Amino acid sequence: MSRPHPRSARRAAALIALSGLVVASALALEGTTSTAPAIADQGNDDEPLTLSAASIDAALEAAFPVGIRASKPASDAELVRRIYLDVTGSIPSPEQAAAFIWDDAPDKRDALIETLLASPEHAAHQADRITALLLDVEGTDEALLRFYRPPFRAWIREHLAADRPWDELVAAMLAAEGRSDRNPATVYLFRRGQPTPEDVAGSAARQLLGLQLECARCHDHPFDRWSQREFHGLAAWFARLRARPVPGRQGVFTISEAPVGDHRASVGGMGATSKSVIAPALPGGADADWRPGADAPEGTVKNSRRAALARKLTSPDNPWFARAAVNRVWAWYLGRGLVEPIDDLSAAEDGPHPQLLADLATAFAEGGFQFRALERAILRSNAYQRSMRPARGVEPGEARAAFASAIIRPLRAADAVASILRAAGREVPAEGEPEFLWRSMRDRLVAEVRRALPPPRTGELPDPDRVTTAEGLFILNGQGPAALASARKGGALDAILAAQRTDPDRVRALYARTLIRPPSEAELRASVRHVRAGGRQNTDATDAEVRRRYEDLFWALLATTEFLTNH
Repeated sequence: MSRPHPRSARRAAALIALSGLVVASALALEGTTSTAPAIADQGNDDEPLTLSAASIDAALEAAFPVGIRASKPASDAELVRRIYLDVTGSIPSPEQAAAFIWDDAPDKRDALIETLLASPEHAAHQADRITALLLDVEGTDEALLRFYRPPFRAWIREHLAADRPWDELVAAMLAAEGRSDRNPATVYLFRRGQPTPEDVAGSAARQLLGLQLECARCHDHPFDRWSQREFHGLAAWFARLRARPVPGRQGVFTISEAPVGDHRASVGGMGATSKSVIAPALPGGADADWRPGADAPEGTVKNSRRAALARKLTSPDNPWFARAAVNRVWAWYLGRGLVEPIDDLSAAEDGPHPQLLADLATAFAEGGFQFRALERAILRSNAYQRSMRPARGVEPGEARAAFASAIIRPLRAADAVASILRAAGREVPAEGEPEFLWRSMRDRLVAEVRRALPPPRTGELPDPDRVTTAEGLFILNGQGPAALASARKGGALDAILAAQRTDPDRVRALYARTLIRPPSEAELRASVRHVRAGGRQNTDATDAEVRRRYEDLFWALLATTEFLTNH
C-alpha cells in the first residue's frame, strides 16, 4: 500500500472545512451577484432552417414539459469560466475573467464567443476531442498510436484552425492513400495495424453516422432495425483497402486501394454457412452504384471504392452524417446529446427533440458542414447560457433533461490538467526553466489525472456527485496538484503572497485564480481562520508555517468539486 502524503491529514481537514462551503456558496452566489442582462434573441425567425440561437431556444422551450421553467441567465463569472473551459479546454486567467466581468458592453458575450472560436486554443481543444473520438476505439494498437497520434492531431488542428468543413476532413480520411509517415489522414484506417473491412465499418458507423451496426455483424437481431446485410454492405466499401508494412520501417504502412476485390459474407440468418458477394451500400438503402466521379478527394485514386464512399457518406443527402455531427457537438457544449446514447441515432425520431435535430442537421449540411457556425449558434443560445441552478420548484433532473438549466459535468482529464496548470501559473515554462523539464512535469500530471479521472462510458452522462476510489485518492494524495500548489519557482502562490499584503486579499486572489469568483463571507472567514494558524491577526509572508497553510488552502480549492466540474 502506498504511503500517504505527509500532509494528507491536514489537507483533508482543510478540504472538509472548505469544500462544503465552496459548493454551497457557488449556488448561493448564483443569481444574486449576476450583472448579466437578459440574453438577447440571436437570429431571425423568418429564416427557416438556419443555425441560429433563436431557432434552438424556440424549439426547446416549445417542448418543455408541463411545470418546467427555464433557469435564469448565468452570471458573468459563471459563464466566463464555462465558455473558456468548453471552447478552449482551460479556465480563464484572472486577467481574462476580470476583463470580461467588468466589461459593460451589451454585446460582450457574443464578442467573447467570436474571439474564442477563432483562437488557436479552440482549434487545439477541438482537435483533442476529435482525435479521441476517431482513434480511441477498442482494438486500437496503442504502440502505433503513441507514434501517430501527434501528427494526426496536428493535421486535425490545422484543418479546424482554417475552419475547413467537416465533410472534407472525413472524406480525406476515408479515401486516404499513401504512406502513414507522410499522410496523417491514413492513421484513421490503419490504427488497428492490419484493418479488416468489418472493423473499419463498425467504428465508422458509430463515429461518423451515429449508428451501432456491430450487433448485425454476425446475425440479424430481432429487435434491431439494422440487418446483417446492411452491416456488410457498409463493410464492402472497404473490401479493397490494403495496409502494407513498408520494408525496413517499423510501424510504417502504405495505404492503398486494390484494383479488384469484393467483400464476401454469410448472410441470411444464423444458420447460413455459404458466403456470397455483398454489394457496397449505405445503411438504409441498397446503393450499389459506387462508380467513381470527378469529385473524388484530392490525392486519391479516382476509381477507389473508398473515394466513392467518401462522397456518398458525406453527402447532404445522407441524413445520418449531419445528424451524428450535430448531436456530438451539442453534447460537447450542453452536457448530453439531443439523442442518447450519442452513438445510436437509430431511434432519433422517438427522442424528445426529433425536429430540432433534423432542422439543425439540415442547416449544418446546407451551410457547408461548418463547425464554427454550429458552435456559434449553440453558444449564443439561452439553453447554453443558463444558470446551473433550476428555477424555483423545478426538480434538477427534470430541468437538465429538458435543457432548462445548465448541466453540471466533470472536467475531462485533459481539461482538468490544463486548468490546474493555469491556476498554478505553470501553463508555460518558468523563466529559465528548460522546456523538457516542464514537459516532463506536465506529462506526469497528465498520467496521474487520467488514472484518477477515467472517461465515462459511451453514452453515459457523467455524474459530478459520484467520486470513484481513484478520484478520492487523487484528491487526498495527488502529488501533482500538491507540488504545483506549493511551487516556489514561477508559481502563482508566491506572486499572490508578494502582491497582496492582507490575508483577506490573498484569499480573494486564490479564489479568483481557481474558481473564477470571489469567496462568500462564510468562505472568507473560514479561509482566513485557517491561514492565520490559531487566530493570529498579523502574518509574515515569509513564515514557513503560514506559507504551508496557504499551500493547503490553494490545494483545497483545486480539489473541490466546483473546480473539477464544468458548471
